[in-house]
Amino acid sequence: MKIYEVFVNKRAHTVKVLGKQGPSFVVEVNGKSVEVKVSNIGCGRLSLEIKGGKFQAELSKPSVGVVQVKIGGKPLMFNFRKWLLPMKP
Repeated sequence: MKIYEVFVNKRAHTVKVLGKQGPSFVVEVNGKSVEVKVSNIGCGRLSLEIKGGKFQAELSKPSVGVVQVKIGGKPLMFNFRKWLLPMKP
């Protein structure tokens, strides 16, 4: 399991990737599990399905460790500042 500290518009979130099967990921964000289905539609654009809602996302990478995502025209800045290692039992 991979665990990330991700900042979205300067707000910290803990993201755990719990599993992947085909185009779907199961992730836990701040303690809440969610399934995300991702489809690449080309040229930095993705189709996302989250909790039955469908979204189009446009991606750009303005700098190292930063990804800008526009969903419905609203820009979000994702900053992957730290990779957290999973704890061993």
